[in-house]
Amino acid sequence: MASMLLTRWLACSFQRNYRLLVPGSRHISQAAAKVDVEFDYDGPLMKTEVPGPRSQELMKKLNIIQNAEAVHFFCNYEESRGNYLVDVDGNRMLDLYSQISSVPIGYSHPALLKLVQQPQNASTFINRPALGILPPENFVEKLRESLLSVAPKGMSQLITMACGSCSNENAFKTIFMWYRSKERGQTGFSKEELETCMVNQAPGCPDYSILSFMGAFHGRTMGCLATTHSKAILLICDFCP
Repeated sequence: MASMLLTRWLACSFQRNYRLLVPGSRHISQAAAKVDVEFDYDGPLMKTEVPGPRSQELMKKLNIIQNAEAVHFFCNYEESRGNYLVDVDGNRMLDLYSQISSVPIGYSHPALLKLVQQPQNASTFINRPALGILPPENFVEKLRESLLSVAPKGMSQLITMACGSCSNENAFKTIFMWYRSKERGQTGFSKEELETCMVNQAPGCPDYSILSFMGAFHGRTMGCLATTHSKAILLICDFCP
């Protein structure tokens, strides 16, 4: 959670300092931006089939330790730059996937590399603070400068999460808590609720459900998967032994 927060903060900081945000234009087309030849590649470069021999070798080794069926190929992130992902066989590919859209300004951007080398940022990665109970001194400042600076109007509170699935899981819990509190009349927990919740029985654990739709994808954690209906293989693989 700490590393994701820092990544978002660094991206926002980079946008402010290096003017990544391009102003809108009413023209249909614009001149191409100047390319930094020391950073950007000039295009794809394929040397082998994909996955190449080195990737296939690593897949076999990984499969001994864990199921590697989902692996497409192994990457050389040190050589990946901008919008181009380089694999361990030297194939350079235009990457439209961008690590599930989590690399908004490309791979190995020099401005981000410079920022993560700063001691105050390195400390966050190294110490992995439990932000809910032991946040660092600069936590409030980072929240205000990053996520709150782009928050929708009227939204002044936030909580950080590690991924989309756990964000949805906590959203599910929040709405259940709010709804149950409303049913209870904003009173405290009864003795019966405290006892029955420990054995997953009502009234401590009421039988609530969430409306979901065919085609929806909300994540692959247990709760989110129960509301996901995008691909049968997700439910077959994750729910069945």
